[in-house]
Amino acid sequence: MPSTMDLGRLARRLWPGRCALARPSDWIEAGCLLILVLLLMVTVPVAGAVGSETYTTTSELARQQRDDRMPTTATLLEPAPGVDPGVLGELVRASWVRPDGQVAVGKVNVRQEAAAGDRVDIWVDRSGEVTLAPITEGGVVVAAVATGLIALCLGVVGLLLAYQLVRWALDRHRLRRWADEWTRVRVQWTTRQE
Repeated sequence: MPSTMDLGRLARRLWPGRCALARPSDWIEAGCLLILVLLLMVTVPVAGAVGSETYTTTSELARQQRDDRMPTTATLLEPAPGVDPGVLGELVRASWVRPDGQVAVGKVNVRQEAAAGDRVDIWVDRSGEVTLAPITEGGVVVAAVATGLIALCLGVVGLLLAYQLVRWALDRHRLRRWADEWTRVRVQWTTRQE
């Protein structure tokens, strides 16, 4: 646990106070640090709002997809080639019944071991075309949490980079001022020695 002396030293380091040696650049840096802390505290609720908005939007999209898509079963007309073990699935010709009762033929994604005549579950849209399964409730939650975390990380990283950029500029300014002071002192010393 840090001692009171350590905390006081840290506070003086972060906030110049009434120190006679504090330069204007020290005050600017302290002010930027205070602004950084305040903005970091605001970043958390903003990221939460972004995640919440993503949840609302994605939930609506998932609802629309559930209304527009339906599961059906397709019968494979040919076996899956199964030649490349690195491929997760193969496109194979299959037939299925559309929502209007017509038989459709097209390509569906199947596992490599599929044989002709196998039945596979697919999703189709209102016109009977093969489509992806609708977004699940778990997918909605994952999208919202991931978006909120990404927003939080981007906000924190952006603020920290901005603060570091300000510190870098202030350090360059202080080094230039220090070099100028040393040049002036050197001139005074050399003129006194002559």
